[in-house]
Amino acid sequence: MKIAKKATFMGKENYYNEIFARNYDRFTRPGYYNYRKEAAEFKKIIKGKEILELGIGTGCLAELLIKKGYSVEGAEPSDPMIKELKKKNLPVKVYKQDASELNIDKKYDAIFSHGTAPQVVLRKDGVFFDTYIVDNKDFAKAMKKTYEHLKKGGYFLCGVQSGTSDKTWVGDFYRSESSVEGDILTKTHFFRERNKWVSQTVTARMWREKDYINLMKKTGFKVVGFNKSKTWFVFKKY
Repeated sequence: MKIAKKATFMGKENYYNEIFARNYDRFTRPGYYNYRKEAAEFKKIIKGKEILELGIGTGCLAELLIKKGYSVEGAEPSDPMIKELKKKNLPVKVYKQDASELNIDKKYDAIFSHGTAPQVVLRKDGVFFDTYIVDNKDFAKAMKKTYEHLKKGGYFLCGVQSGTSDKTWVGDFYRSESSVEGDILTKTHFFRERNKWVSQTVTARMWREKDYINLMKKTGFKVVGFNKSKTWFVFKKY
C-alpha cells in the first residue's frame, strides 16, 4: 500500500488517536456499521471504477469494495488509523490529507464518506449531516474540494446512520456517551482494555438537512437524495 504524505491539518484533536485506531475494527464490525450492506448498495449506484473514500480509516469498507471490482484510494488525516490500515496490506493508495485540504492530481468516478466527513444521521428531530470539520468555512472548503476532484457526472455519497442515543454499548468492550449543545455534538468513546476503560472525546458539527443541501447546491452539486434502502445520500456533479 502506498502512502502519499501531503497536507496541513486543522482540528487535530478530532483526528482519531492510537486508542481509537487499535479498537476501531473491534467495535464497528459487530454491527456499529453494516459494511456489507453499504458495499452492496454502493455497487447498485456507482458503475465507474475509480473511487475515493474520505476518512478511509482502517479500510473496513474499502476492503469490501475492492472485492467488488473497484479501484479504491483514500484520504485520511490520522496517523494511527493509517497504521492500522497498512497492517491489512490492501491494494489502496492513501493520501494523508484532511478533506478540507484535499489535493490529489486526479478525478474520480465517485467520492464517498460513510463516517463523519460527513455522515447522515437520522435523528428524531430530523435529518442531519454530521462532520468532524467543525469550522463552517473549512467544511465548505472540503465540499468544494470534493466537487473539484470528481469527474463530470461523478457522484458524492454520504453514508447513513439511523439515530443515535446518549449512550451506546457494543458487547462489554465498547460504550459511548454523547451530549449536544447548539449544533455541536460531543462524543466520548470508551474501550475496555486489560480490564480498564480508556477513551477519546471528539466533537462534530451537526448540519440540518436544508442547510447542508443549500451548501451543496452552492458548491455546484445536484441533489439526488436517499437511495431506496436509505443506506446512502447521493449528490451528483454535472
